[in-house]
Amino acid sequence: MKFLNYILIIILFSLTINLSANTREFGVNLPGVKVDKHLYRSTAKIYQIIKYLRKKGLTSYEKESFETPKVSVTHLKSLKSRTKWEGINIYRYKKLTYIYIIPRKK
Repeated sequence: MKFLNYILIIILFSLTINLSANTREFGVNLPGVKVDKHLYRSTAKIYQIIKYLRKKGLTSYEKESFETPKVSVTHLKSLKSRTKWEGINIYRYKKLTYIYIIPRKK
C-alpha cells in the first residue's frame, strides 16, 4: 500500500512539474516544453491546459473544438485585437498534447 502511495505522489509531482514548467510567448504563459518555433508539448489533457491558461489570465477568446478517432483539437481565437497572438491551436495525439501559437500579423 505504501508503494502505491509513493507512485501516486510521483505521478502527481511529475504532472505538476509539467504544468508549472511554463514559458511566456506573445504575452501568454504556456505550460510544457518548447519543441519548435511557437510549438510546445505537454502531457496534460486539453481541458487541463485551457484551465491553466484561464488561471494565468487568458479569458478573452472564442473556442472551437472537434475530435477524430485519433486526434482531439481545440482552437482558441483571440477576441482582443491588441494581443500579440491571433490564435492558439491545442491538439492531443498519442497521449501528448501540442500547443501552437499563431502570431498576429503586423
